[in-house]
Amino acid sequence: MKKFSKYFGGIYMPYWYGAFVVVIALMLLSYINVASVDKFVLKTFDANGNLLKEETITKKDLERIDTPLPISKAFHPIKKF
Repeated sequence: MKKFSKYFGGIYMPYWYGAFVVVIALMLLSYINVASVDKFVLKTFDANGNLLKEETITKKDLERIDTPLPISKAFHPIKKF
């Protein structure tokens, strides 16, 4: 029990606080990055999996295209970082 309290409450506690701040900062950066997406790359494929067309579309166009298409498609978000 002494080892446990040494690493999780003793002299190493500032490192846990630092790790917590780093994790929260990474989560916030990821959230901002995902929320800032306004353009997507639409890739359409044929039945054999070959790339037919690749175009950049906006979020507004994506809502209209979201209906099922008879061809395979993939949407890749364009993120800031």
